[in-house]
Amino acid sequence: MYVFNLNKLKRGDIILEKSDNETSELVRKFSHSTYSHAILYVGGGSCLEADDIVISFNLQRRLVENKEYVCVLRLKDEVAPEVLDNIILNARMNVGMLYSIDDAKGIISEKYRPGNLRRQTCTRFVAQAFEKSGIHLVENPNFCSPEELLTSDLLVKVDDVLREANEKDLELANSESVLTKQHEIIKTVLQKAREATNADIQEINELKDFVIKNQQYDEVLATILTESGYLDLWKEEENRMPQHYDLAKFVQYYGKSVLGAARDIMETSQPELMRYMFCHFQLLQDMKMFGHLKVVRLFTELYENLTDFTMRRMAVAERVIDFFFHGLTEEEE
Repeated sequence: MYVFNLNKLKRGDIILEKSDNETSELVRKFSHSTYSHAILYVGGGSCLEADDIVISFNLQRRLVENKEYVCVLRLKDEVAPEVLDNIILNARMNVGMLYSIDDAKGIISEKYRPGNLRRQTCTRFVAQAFEKSGIHLVENPNFCSPEELLTSDLLVKVDDVLREANEKDLELANSESVLTKQHEIIKTVLQKAREATNADIQEINELKDFVIKNQQYDEVLATILTESGYLDLWKEEENRMPQHYDLAKFVQYYGKSVLGAARDIMETSQPELMRYMFCHFQLLQDMKMFGHLKVVRLFTELYENLTDFTMRRMAVAERVIDFFFHGLTEEEE
């Protein structure tokens, strides 16, 4: 078994996958592709993909049986960090959106191509994230195959992206995942919201805008959100990874790789923080007119918590980095 070597990956990398199962074989056959699935790497071991819905997952949990089953692609020309931030933000805005098998058929034939792109496919999800940032990876980002990504003139292949899995890797891969729980909760929230409203709500953040326009649904959607556990998912991260929120535990846990871990956290957390702060600012503006709506209040509180939570994680990582470059302060000594 193999796992991804995170030291070889960079934010914005595209991971192409295949397997020996029937679905993968059919996708490759009908799309004339070497691979059947596309994933966007967002840094720090985290990825985004369009599975049954668009989700985030920990790449360190992904075991690979054969080195030939994966390929990592990277932009040939380096882009500014803010461009990568924008690509990842574009992708994150799709979290929770349903996957569409019918839309995936549109890769094969134009007759299957709908005019309303309210669903995702794995390759569309990746290509659109780049397209919205002005990077045209493929001719048609709405309907493209894994092979078109593989042969894009703007991408190059990254070598040696896998390493042999050790006992710790296997233990992590087989342990319970908070992100899997998050995935199921988001699916449940959106399914119940669609059933309650008979509206095509595809993303969690659409709930707020929907309620502002359809205030009669405020109570029922607020109840769905509250009872789902979605609003408290952020708390589980601290329970699962307490070392990210305590300096002494951070140093003890990461040992010799402490500096690299701190840098990874800063790299992945910065765009998250900007996104949370932006969403919180927008919600504060909405509160001025729609503060009477429970859904608006719930989302405002959520993004305030996410902002504070991310800042605490970054503060620990920043202290580690400061120590390596400036030494301990008198207070820390």
